[in-house]
Amino acid sequence: MRVLQVVRSLNIGGLERVVLDLIAGLRERGTVCHLACLSEPGTWGRDSGAEDCWIGNAADGVRWRTLLGLAAYVRRARIDVIHSHNPQPHLYAVGAGLLTGVPVVHTKHGRNAVTRPRSVWLNRQLSRCSARVAAVSSDAADVVLHTECVPRGKVTVVRNGIALSQHGDESRQRESLRREFGVPLDAFVIGSVGRYASEKCYSKMVEAFAAFLGALEDQVVSLSLVLVGDGPDRPAIEASVAAHGLEGRVTLTGMTDRVADWLSVMDVFALSSMTEGTSITLLEAAALGLPLVVTDVGGNREVLDQGNAGLIVPYDDAPAMAGAFLGLYRGAELRYTLGLAAGQYVKGKYGIETMLEQYEAIYREALGAGPWHCLVHSRAARRCVPNVEDQKES
Repeated sequence: MRVLQVVRSLNIGGLERVVLDLIAGLRERGTVCHLACLSEPGTWGRDSGAEDCWIGNAADGVRWRTLLGLAAYVRRARIDVIHSHNPQPHLYAVGAGLLTGVPVVHTKHGRNAVTRPRSVWLNRQLSRCSARVAAVSSDAADVVLHTECVPRGKVTVVRNGIALSQHGDESRQRESLRREFGVPLDAFVIGSVGRYASEKCYSKMVEAFAAFLGALEDQVVSLSLVLVGDGPDRPAIEASVAAHGLEGRVTLTGMTDRVADWLSVMDVFALSSMTEGTSITLLEAAALGLPLVVTDVGGNREVLDQGNAGLIVPYDDAPAMAGAFLGLYRGAELRYTLGLAAGQYVKGKYGIETMLEQYEAIYREALGAGPWHCLVHSRAARRCVPNVEDQKES
């Protein structure tokens, strides 16, 4: 079976990591993966391990030459299933599918503009032409079923997975890594990993960290905040650091391929995002047994076992996040208990083998159900599905 993974690009990010893992994992299981990058290959595109990489020149709008070129590639490479990731790739994948008769599988990695009626309508029409829609969390499935009104029979929750054998290794030299990275050996380190983008709300985390420091009432302690990554929001984060007088306390690492090493020097892992699908770095931090503090958005609550494996705070509530930091700082036993629970839960539910098996099954089910077949036989509900409890249990 030949599967074409369609993305905007493969720059560094969580969605892109999932696609890379799909390509590598499916190849080992006998499925040949090709890659289509609509705008540019990005950091990982040319070294993705795919059988071949097709590159388009799509901007934000629809470029017909790109669509026709994608369809020609689908024919030339004898693709059996087109697998798109997020909205713009979904549009091009369905277009290419309609031109070639090849079935489309789509993965929804987040909520994707649920407040924009035109986007919701377009996603609904694209899903009518797709054989299956995979949602990376129950929260994303809620949007697919309730807002976009995709028929229940097309929707499956496929949680992102990580290679668990690579995580949870307690033998890493924490002390030597702290020396190498310039982190004080006695520091209490709160950290996060991700692209510096507005949806990650890192300036809000800086604000929470400042409030956490203030709550310690000038105690002489070594505390650090480490944000691993880089991106367009860096100037805003730096401005927030300066505004709170935290220049010596906050480290912005820049782009790095040593994420696992940075996680190993942390005492607490945090996410301040306004939106998430199922965060890969959150899964990795949990697998290492780090205590977690996350905002109550997207798939975060699911990863934390509804709050049994970490602390969940409201989005955009810096005082609440600061309170969570303070509770973990003062509670060594709480840190141990939550870290242990997070590791056990993630290792039991978020392994990469489960994800690969589910996608393989979806591809097999999609064979023969091309976009025209799906469109003709679509019975998209006119009213939204009342609940998604059975999907949450799947």
